[in-house]
Amino acid sequence: MNLLLDFRLRGNHFLTDTYREINLLTTFITISFMTGIASVILLVLKWIKDDKLELYLISFLITNIILIVGISLLIFM
Repeated sequence: MNLLLDFRLRGNHFLTDTYREINLLTTFITISFMTGIASVILLVLKWIKDDKLELYLISFLITNIILIVGISLLIFM
């Protein structure tokens, strides 16, 4: 009887960890997708106007790379 109860408790713990990893992975994919869309929009704006958008684009991409690396560290740790 104790083995059955122990198995159920471990099963619930496993499912909780799995759902947490799925949520983090979904967040990671969403941020990556939004970063890609924003980068394309900024590149199109830079192509239309030849202003100082290059500096904004570089700082934006560096910030998003830091975010993506941070979230991937959360997922895989």
